Amino acid sequence: MLIEAGVIQNHSSRTPDSAKTVNFYRVNEEAFIVTKSDGTKTTKKVLSGILKMGESSKCLRAPIDNGDVKWFVSPVQDSNAFMLVVDGYRRKDTECTVKTQSNPPTNRENEDIINSCGIQQKFSFEAESWQKILGKCPFCDAGEFGANAFQSCQPCPPGTFSKYAGSASCTNCTAGTYNEVQGQSTCRICDKGKYSLEIGAFKNPCQPCPRGAVCSGGVNMETSVMLSIPQPGSTDGKNVYLSYWRDPEILNKTSKASTCFYQCVEPKACLGTLSCNDEENGVGTFCQKNRDIIMKFSKSINGSNDPAVLSNYTMIKSEKTTCIETSSLGDQYCIVARLDEQCSRGYTGPACAGCVPGYSRDGVECAECMDISAAIAMVTVGLIGGLALYAFLIISTLKDFGALTREGIIARVIASNILIVSMFKDLEVKWYVFFFPSKCN
Repeated sequence: MLIEAGVIQNHSSRTPDSAKTVNFYRVNEEAFIVTKSDGTKTTKKVLSGILKMGESSKCLRAPIDNGDVKWFVSPVQDSNAFMLVVDGYRRKDTECTVKTQSNPPTNRENEDIINSCGIQQKFSFEAESWQKILGKCPFCDAGEFGANAFQSCQPCPPGTFSKYAGSASCTNCTAGTYNEVQGQSTCRICDKGKYSLEIGAFKNPCQPCPRGAVCSGGVNMETSVMLSIPQPGSTDGKNVYLSYWRDPEILNKTSKASTCFYQCVEPKACLGTLSCNDEENGVGTFCQKNRDIIMKFSKSINGSNDPAVLSNYTMIKSEKTTCIETSSLGDQYCIVARLDEQCSRGYTGPACAGCVPGYSRDGVECAECMDISAAIAMVTVGLIGGLALYAFLIISTLKDFGALTREGIIARVIASNILIVSMFKDLEVKWYVFFFPSKCN
């Protein structure tokens, strides 16, 4: 009767373990909602219908006149129950039992247990009185994780994080970051002047930047090249120029950059991140000029030897040059260039202390060897000039031979030889090019 009238409908749902589908009857709440002509909705308080005794009940005794019986269904206020009333209800004297039941439970297929969100489902039925399905996947918040719908959301433990809502697991904090508390959507980053190589750190792992490095925060640790005007308290009044080197083979072998930095004997031999300080905190004429000079030492700047290719870490603002990034060496230092960590042109080896072929040692510097043809031409011209001068001195001495004493002649010859030797001394010719050519091969 009520099923045929649409008051009661058959529904299905899943068992809590999602292994079976169960069927059941439930009052159709939509049958009580009426839409008016203006589009507004209202709720009926009572539904009613006719029970034709001639066609139905085995358990109800028909009225004396054999007329129809009216039934009424009404929701109980402030509950999810409904009341059924049958007009003139009379049970038969004889005992009777009539069952109306749904189909038995059925086993579910495995692929039916997981929904489109990749989460195991508990229910499939929707009713305002006991469950709301919003049409979207249930997500744990950022900073939490949950593998499936039956597992309650858990906060990410210290040392991990989950950036997005709905994460099934948490991610370890990367090197240079850490988390000391649970339930975080991001990790804290080591401040400027500190670094860390630890992964998944749950306690502050940040260490002071080692001597010879520049640390901009996190895992960043770059080889330092430091240039400065004389420091306060300086006794010699000289500019400060320091550069450092670290072994690149450690990175190649271990995939981790070395944290040991060695000072280069010749400052311009080693390249890296240039921090400069002058009267204008790194953006004055001194730093701009020396930046351009140091960049010319580089073998290659971003694949080019043109210094203009490398962007300057200073910018013009309101007709004044402003430092974009200060160095971890101090706020008075501005990072004015980042060059590849390598040896300058002409240098090689540990701490860039060696010279490449084509360069030779000149004190602590590696000087480019002179072209052999140019050297021969210079020496030839020098010899011819020297011989001509020597001949002139000899001739002039012989010309005045009668007027000079023996001591005067000897003094003039000695003076001539000293003059010639001093002349060759001033010639910037590396004589070992001729006598020891292997040094520049």
